[in-house]
Amino acid sequence: MNFNTALSVAKFAPNAGEEALRLYRRMSLAKGCAPDGFTMTALVGACCPSHVDAAADVYQRYLQAGGTANLINLTALIEACSFVRTPLFPSP
Repeated sequence: MNFNTALSVAKFAPNAGEEALRLYRRMSLAKGCAPDGFTMTALVGACCPSHVDAAADVYQRYLQAGGTANLINLTALIEACSFVRTPLFPSP
């Protein structure tokens, strides 16, 4: 089983967000394992709704390191934003 598959399955765990972030950290330390668009999509999906902020931070670092955004992982991020309880643009 590879890390992307494990991340995809992690979303069904009772503590999905924590499990997904733990797997991602383990993947980051593994030799020869680099996150890709599939990794980001699985991570964001597993982190909803409990760890959306952490998933967004990981995704931002992925992009800053030269990762490529694609339609699928951007859609996962948009869906994740629906779980955010604080307004992105506060009322004046």
